[in-house]
Amino acid sequence: MTQSKFALITGGTSGIGLSIALKLCVRYNLILVFKNNSERADLARQQILQKSPSCNVQVVQCDIKSIDLVQCITESIGIDKFNKIEVLINNGGSIDRSPVLISNPENAINCIQEHLFSSIRLVHALVPVFKINGGGKFIHISSLAVISPWIGSLGYTVAKSALLGLSRSLVCELTTYGITSNCILPGMIETPSTESVIRVIKNDTAYSDKSRFLGRTEVIANTVEFLLNNENSHINGADMIIDGGYQYSLKNVK
Repeated sequence: MTQSKFALITGGTSGIGLSIALKLCVRYNLILVFKNNSERADLARQQILQKSPSCNVQVVQCDIKSIDLVQCITESIGIDKFNKIEVLINNGGSIDRSPVLISNPENAINCIQEHLFSSIRLVHALVPVFKINGGGKFIHISSLAVISPWIGSLGYTVAKSALLGLSRSLVCELTTYGITSNCILPGMIETPSTESVIRVIKNDTAYSDKSRFLGRTEVIANTVEFLLNNENSHINGADMIIDGGYQYSLKNVK
């Protein structure tokens, strides 16, 4: 299958982002934005091409919190490819686990810039593209932390909460142009960035009841695929919680 349309995924070379890329590579060409680790990015590209040799995979290294993010992407891939983007997956950003009482406020600010400011910049750049092309889809990877934050998640929780507001505002303004916007709120997912936490949950008997709520990145990728299906285009402005029922089981988990 030869694709002409592109999906842009921030944080697309590992974890949830890579799983989404592997799910979409049959239907879309891909632009994968990553912050660092070029070796891992090359391996991700190879994985995608093994699954879908015809996929045009553009791997772009950018500082996603930079004011020049959009310029970095367009200069790397060319404006022609940028104008063919039909899907934006806002997934990039790191996790800061510094408790507010002892952390530098810059830690939280950097986290907000990575998760939120990058999303706003890309949205602003792509809205005119989507409008000209007759539609497009925004999917924002938020987090269950907006409902159930943890110690040391200040910047992360603020940024992921703001993504909900961003998505709803886009729905309010852009639905008439055939543009949809939805959020996915994953619970605890096994990724490289959560590896240390996952290890504790799996190995410490005190957390044995919580281990059943650990999710795989493929579940999030399946949800993205579901939202991108044109038969589901009436889903717009949704906040989809994918946590294995954790939030409703909290009172029973010790």
